[in-house]
Amino acid sequence: MKSERGGRRPGAGRKLGSGKGLTAKLQICVTPVQAQTFKAIGSSRWLRRQLDREKELKAEQRGRSVLRLPLEAQFPQMLDDESSAEVTMQTPRRGRSSAVKGPVEHKSVNLMDMLVPAPEATIMLAAPDNGMKDAGISKDDLLIVDRSKEPRSGQVVLARVGEEFLVRRLVVAVIDVSLVPEHAGGKEEPRTLDELDDWQLIGVVTSVVKRLSA
Repeated sequence: MKSERGGRRPGAGRKLGSGKGLTAKLQICVTPVQAQTFKAIGSSRWLRRQLDREKELKAEQRGRSVLRLPLEAQFPQMLDDESSAEVTMQTPRRGRSSAVKGPVEHKSVNLMDMLVPAPEATIMLAAPDNGMKDAGISKDDLLIVDRSKEPRSGQVVLARVGEEFLVRRLVVAVIDVSLVPEHAGGKEEPRTLDELDDWQLIGVVTSVVKRLSA
């Protein structure tokens, strides 16, 4: 059975040229053809929709501005594709033998395939600070960042806040979304994205290459 509730009632709705806030007037000069077109597409109602849409677009651009990357970022797809290294793997025997002997397997490992499964969407850069030191990421460690992955709560991400690039843990709570540092000795507080004017989540940190000795 079709409900009798809902739908547009005759005479209901805001009258053309009336309504709260509609106090300013515009006067423009157009050609006769333009005047006909303007009338055909909705006249003042069309113009108000266009102006509202422009406002929405500007709001979207503030939250999703053109992607900017760190100047020092490297792009794996532009590097040598032959970044492989031959390693020797030895399978030890069971027991207490001090001289471990076993079959030796030679295997060629392509580091690019291992660390960068999506080169066209990946950037590499040095960690900008020690803000994630307790998570095992120290300043100048090489980070592999995948821009094709959708950032999720709990992941370490590369973000831009104003002119600053940060590597922090993304924490999505019920009431807010924050970039949280992990450095017990630091004084930095979590940054709530809703309180920031200019920010971007650039990508997810998928790997860290750490130098253990000089």
